[in-house]
Amino acid sequence: GVPALVEGLDGKVMKEISCGTGHVLALDKDGNLYAWGEGYEGALGLGDAQNQEKAVLVPGLAGIRQVACGRGYSLVLNEVGEIFAFGVGDYGQTGQGGGSNSARYTRTPTKIRALGRHKISYISAGVFHAACVTQDGKVFSWGYGKDGQCGHGDRAVHSPIPREVKSLKSKATKVACGDGHTSVLCEDGKLYVFGRGRDGQLGRGDQLESVASYRTEPRPVEFFQKNGMKVVDVSLGGEHSMVMAVQK
Repeated sequence: GVPALVEGLDGKVMKEISCGTGHVLALDKDGNLYAWGEGYEGALGLGDAQNQEKAVLVPGLAGIRQVACGRGYSLVLNEVGEIFAFGVGDYGQTGQGGGSNSARYTRTPTKIRALGRHKISYISAGVFHAACVTQDGKVFSWGYGKDGQCGHGDRAVHSPIPREVKSLKSKATKVACGDGHTSVLCEDGKLYVFGRGRDGQLGRGDQLESVASYRTEPRPVEFFQKNGMKVVDVSLGGEHSMVMAVQK
C-alpha cells in the first residue's frame, strides 16, 4: 500500500519506464533494458515463461532509447531506429507476420523486419495493437483492428505485419494507442483520431456523426483549431484521452 524501491536496479540511473497489464520495462541512461513482472507470455524478453519479482537485465539488447508495454507484449526502440518486439502475438501485435508456422509467443527480443527500410522515431503499444512514427513522419500500425484502431480503413482482427496509415497526409511526430482507439499528433499541432469512440474518447462530439460509430481512418479533432489552440502532447488510456494544448 506504500511505494517501495524496486530491487535489482541498485546504482542504476533510470530515465524511462513503461507499465503493461502485468509487467514493467525500464530503461537506464546507458540504454540498457530491465524487466520484471509476469513472464508467462514472453513479455519480459528473457527467453522463458518465468515471473520476475526483481528487475532483471534483458540480454542481447543495447542502445535502447524508448520502451512501450501492452497487454502481455513489449516493444523497444533502439538508437538506430529499429523496433524489437516480444510477448504474445495472438492478434499480430508483435509484428512478426502470420501464417501456420508463426509462433504464438515471442519470448526473446525479435526485430520487426517488415519495418526494416524505415527509421523509426517513436513507438506506442496499446492493449492489443501497436503503432510507430518514422523519421519522415509516416505512421505504421499493426495488431488487433476490429474497432478500426489500426486506421487502415478496415476492421481486420489480425494484422501481423505493419502497414502504413496511408490516408494520413500530415507529417506525424507522435502516436498514442489506447484499447480500441489511436491518436496521432502532427507537426502542425493538429490531432487525428481513429478507432472506437462510443465513450467519447475520440473527442469529436461537436461533429454531426454517430458517437457509436467506428472511425477506421484518421479524423481530425477540430475542437482545438476552432478554439485557437495547438496540441503539443497526447496520451491515451483504455477508453479515454488526454491532451496538452497551448494557445496559438
